[in-house]
Parts: sequence; structure tokens; C-alpha cells
Amino acid sequence: MQIADLVVDNDELRYGVYQRMTTAIIETVRKAGGCGPQDLIGQGFTDEEIERYWKMSKALASIELNLMEAA
Repeated sequence: MQIADLVVDNDELRYGVYQRMTTAIIETVRKAGGCGPQDLIGQGFTDEEIERYWKMSKALASIELNLMEAA
């Protein structure tokens, strides 16, 4: 289970863009030490998706990364 499973109650969104973007952010942070919106362009996200979903996905990724560190 990932943090998006607990926060997003709409199944289409939970397993859609939010989940994919949150996962991409986490993977990018682990590989590169950080992630900005521009890092997602080459990962299959459109400018519109990044503008719409970035803030929530980044927040979810931050929470999940903190939980992983605490474990």
C-alpha cells in the first residue's frame, strides 16, 4: 500500500495520474536526490498533467519518502 491509497478516495485517480506521478517522483528522488516538475516531462507526463497533479503528487511522495526513512 502506498500513501496515495489512503488519501485519494477515487479509484480512477488513486491508480491513475496521482499514483504514477507519485511513484515517478519517488524513483527520481532516489536516483538523483531530488525531483522537480521538469524531471517528469521525459517520463511520459504532459505539461497539463504536471501543472494539475504536481503539488499533490509531490506532497504524497514526500510523505511516503519520510515514512520509508522512518521504517
